Amino acid sequence: MVVEHAFVTTAEESEVFDRVNDLMLKMRFRIRDRSRDEKVYERGKPKPRNNSSIPDLPQSVAVRFDRGRVNIATSIMPFRKPHDLHRQFLIKLATMIETQVTTFDEGERNREVSQQVNELRAIQSASANLVAKRKKKNCAVVLGLILFVVALFAFIIFLASQ
Repeated sequence: MVVEHAFVTTAEESEVFDRVNDLMLKMRFRIRDRSRDEKVYERGKPKPRNNSSIPDLPQSVAVRFDRGRVNIATSIMPFRKPHDLHRQFLIKLATMIETQVTTFDEGERNREVSQQVNELRAIQSASANLVAKRKKKNCAVVLGLILFVVALFAFIIFLASQ
């Protein structure tokens, strides 16, 4: 799943990339590729796993600067079909980057980014709860199958002893 976002800023290219870099490193992203006008960050495990929460899924953020226009592409690779929480996460991530770049008052920027980080954590928590429910359901199905096989063997042994 990919979300693209663009905005315009009066900040210089070096300032844009410094602010984006600060935010991405705080969120445990690492730089994968960089060029003069584009940086690509990534985090998460290399391949999506079944029942993975958002922080474990492969994610990438590409930021391109072109004469005041900043283009952001955020992506996440879920194991199965994307969930609405994945979309919400990517949109929130893109808006956090925009806030980081376009808000020049440091106090206001810190307040807004802090609020957005809390919203991002709420999305990640909802994702973790969804994963926990899925794991619980899978365990119940496996346990049911094991009990069925045990009952079937018991029935076969009972019939054989008759």
